[in-house]
Amino acid sequence: MKTMKKLVSLILVLCSVFALFTVAMIPASAAVSWPSISSSSTIKLYSYRGTNVNGYYNSSFSSKKGTAWASDLITLTSVNSSYCVGYYPLDSGGTKQCYFRTTDLFPSSAPTGKYICKVKTTTYTNCNRNRSFGYAAVNDVCYKLNSYNGCVFFLYPVSGGYKLGACSTSAFNSNFVSAGNSPLGAPSVKYTKRSNTSVYLYWAAVSGASGYAVYYSFDNSNYKLQGKTSNRYVGLSYKGNKTLYFMVKAYKGSTYGAAGYSGGVSFSTSSYNADAAVRYAREHWNDGKGLCAEFTSDCVAQGGVYIPNQSCYSSSTAALTGIALGAYTNPYTCSEAQLKWFSDQGYTVLQYPSYDQISVGDLAWCGGSGRYADNHVVIITG
Repeated sequence: MKTMKKLVSLILVLCSVFALFTVAMIPASAAVSWPSISSSSTIKLYSYRGTNVNGYYNSSFSSKKGTAWASDLITLTSVNSSYCVGYYPLDSGGTKQCYFRTTDLFPSSAPTGKYICKVKTTTYTNCNRNRSFGYAAVNDVCYKLNSYNGCVFFLYPVSGGYKLGACSTSAFNSNFVSAGNSPLGAPSVKYTKRSNTSVYLYWAAVSGASGYAVYYSFDNSNYKLQGKTSNRYVGLSYKGNKTLYFMVKAYKGSTYGAAGYSGGVSFSTSSYNADAAVRYAREHWNDGKGLCAEFTSDCVAQGGVYIPNQSCYSSSTAALTGIALGAYTNPYTCSEAQLKWFSDQGYTVLQYPSYDQISVGDLAWCGGSGRYADNHVVIITG
């Protein structure tokens, strides 16, 4: 990519917005309650052992009512630590409702903990793993049960309730993290790619949270703190050919909630088209819209370099808080934040460059002192 140089009249102290942070695994609680189910919100499952299962007339299991074959999909409308109520299909058509021993259908009498899926994970119907049953999606809150025959079994949410699925122990340990015991829930993180080098993360509000901590990782394991925000969104960029993973935790004071995950986001380096940036500048310089930093960021965006969250360049103080570039109360100083962003992305920032170091399409910044100094940023067009 063509290096963009900026003319700086003061010495900028540039520091990374990234701080090291290692995810702490929180031990799961000994047991948790079954999820609430009913005739409209059920649990669907096959025999986890891959064998036939007996059904009974009542919860005392004194009289057998029928047998669900290993290939039968069983639907449960009620479950507790002793028995389940549900039905299975008949060869002749229709269904048969029965009581089932809980431990005949599940490898434990209750879930052992709540976990959050951080990587889309294929599930299987039983311990043989010879038939897929769908998948647990990123940010699904799942109920883990005991392991059996080298598989971890868990309930994961689907339309109309839950399914009982299995995956290998290694896949579960790699793809799920404990939800812990925090009263703060996990944000459901979504993203929109803005360009090959930028992404917009957003999530729904978590009840009781005062802010959100945003983390990133190159391997979906070792996460580092990117920053904190009181907003429910953040714009981020990365210059390089890599897949990044993002994690968001709600917090209140020193209490942090369960993590929500974005899944993998692919980035690739794109070339800066200085001609396109300058053409936009010449055509729109007198539109009378936005401040200098907003205008120059629009110019370089036309050249293929997107500075995230352009709302940070507006004159609204509220829009300047909780963003990757930092919070500024004076909108004119956002031009300095703009240069900081370029430096963080690997571009060159120069002070008092010589004539031969400046190229068309570069940004130049000049500034005074004091809160209302005439700080200004421009794009070089000739």
